[in-house]
Amino acid sequence: MKLSWTIKAAVFAAATFCFAMSASSEPVSFDLPVQAHWGMSTLPPGHYTLEVDPATSWPQTISVIHEGQKRWVSPLVQQAQEDSNRSYLVLVPVGGTYFVREYNSGPTGKRYTFGVPKTAPKAQTASATTSVPVTRGY
Repeated sequence: MKLSWTIKAAVFAAATFCFAMSASSEPVSFDLPVQAHWGMSTLPPGHYTLEVDPATSWPQTISVIHEGQKRWVSPLVQQAQEDSNRSYLVLVPVGGTYFVREYNSGPTGKRYTFGVPKTAPKAQTASATTSVPVTRGY
């Protein structure tokens, strides 16, 4: 009887892990309207595919793919948020250059926050942010 319970628990854990892997690694895409810095990468304007790699440990790794080139970025913070159908990137201008500050993944209920250089006061920065829609698929 105890062995049966152990097997059921192992199967449940494996199924949960596989479901989480498939759900979290579904690619999404976005069109970047301006050149922007994201982590240590400089991204030219264009069409991108983004994949959130399944997290087995911290930090989480996010793949950003453009014209066959893959770059990886890691958020400083990952937070839960309300699920929605809307996913988007938040770009902030710093000294005339854009930086990716957030990736909000509506369907997964996660918000990833990335480091940006120190800026002007938050009230001034908030009014200058740009939102870039993110859609499912390539």
